[in-house]
Amino acid sequence: MKVSENEIQRQIVDWIRYVAPECMVVAIPNGSRRTFSGRAANAVPGLTPGAPDLVVIRPNGGVLWLEVKSEKGYASENQIRFHGELHIRGHVCALVRSIEEVRLAFNHVGIKTREV
Repeated sequence: MKVSENEIQRQIVDWIRYVAPECMVVAIPNGSRRTFSGRAANAVPGLTPGAPDLVVIRPNGGVLWLEVKSEKGYASENQIRFHGELHIRGHVCALVRSIEEVRLAFNHVGIKTREV
């Protein structure tokens, strides 16, 4: 059964809130319906093409950026460029397709969870 990117993101947010309640998880609503002209139908100043889907804010002030994709999803050119800019600035951005991949990203940056 194919699981949508939206459902994967919901599962990830629920998991983070349960296993790492000291972290804040924030969704960035950059995905928007496009009009015929290609402009975002719900364009809001400050939304930036390529920004990751989620930001996990650690209790110490550090952040982990998460780009959520479905099983066959891939990063767009804007996402690749934005993620590269984050990396240049010393941030970690992980493309994740499952909770297990989020666990790996958490381990990479040292975020502890209450999982046993």
